[in-house]
Amino acid sequence: MNLKNIYKNTAETLREGFADRSRLGMSLGVDGYGASSTLGYLFGGAPGLALDSLDIVTSVGQTAYILKSYGDELTQRERAVISTISMLEELLPGFTDLIPTATITHFYVANKRTRKESVLESREDILWKEYMNANFPLI
Repeated sequence: MNLKNIYKNTAETLREGFADRSRLGMSLGVDGYGASSTLGYLFGGAPGLALDSLDIVTSVGQTAYILKSYGDELTQRERAVISTISMLEELLPGFTDLIPTATITHFYVANKRTRKESVLESREDILWKEYMNANFPLI
């Protein structure tokens, strides 16, 4: 491996890490905005109802953000389940807005990606050991 490839791989890793942190920040922001309608209950009466009616718009926006940011890394069934949970979490009245659906999705996708990479690494290790044993047997 030459120096150019090492630099390229390092730059890609840093770029992916930055993109992952920015997606986490955006997910926290989306969840914070969605949970802000719960503040209306502290004031009671009309402000609570007015802010709670904004959840209709927020639910669509949050679901669109989740599907746009994480949809490529989820199966069709996972996308359907997560989008349904996201919509219901915002539309149901009360304190369900406090559930950080976008942040939970972020950590779910990150964990899924990590598990996939570890499986690929273990498969590569097994193939390498089989290759070494087949071509260079110990006498």
